Amino acid sequence: MADEPKRKPQLGDADYVGYCSPPLSGQFKKGHSGNPGGKPNSVKSDTEESVYEREMNRKITVTIDGKRRRIPKREAIMILLIGRALQADPKALAAVLRTEEKFGHLRIVEPKSDVQTGVLVVGPSLTIEEWEAIYGGPKKLPPFPLLDKLRAELFGKDEPDDDKV
Repeated sequence: MADEPKRKPQLGDADYVGYCSPPLSGQFKKGHSGNPGGKPNSVKSDTEESVYEREMNRKITVTIDGKRRRIPKREAIMILLIGRALQADPKALAAVLRTEEKFGHLRIVEPKSDVQTGVLVVGPSLTIEEWEAIYGGPKKLPPFPLLDKLRAELFGKDEPDDDKV
């Protein structure tokens, strides 16, 4: 029997490798999935909120202080809003103050005495009348609950007297 020539494995043999019979090392192990990652989740239809979030988080290139930076659109909008608030745009200022109040960065400090005080900053070369003529006098801001509360505490009513300002 030792002199018998080796025969090729046939289709029914355990060690046969060929069509529809991969080698044992390439076959799935017992108890293990052939697809360990599983079927991918189906893509959900875009809701209005997900489209908004994706678009607000998309990065754009802006130039800040002469340097180009890639920042999310959400951050770029806040930079523009704060810039306009610094230029005394009343709507932008009200929006920034509401945001500050929302995040807890703005708080009302109780006065330590009953003295009512106020400050009007005017350029050194302008009188109050000249300032009002140039800038149109005091402007009304959009409704802002924190500002209304502060006015009520300082002046004891809803609106301050324009004569005292």
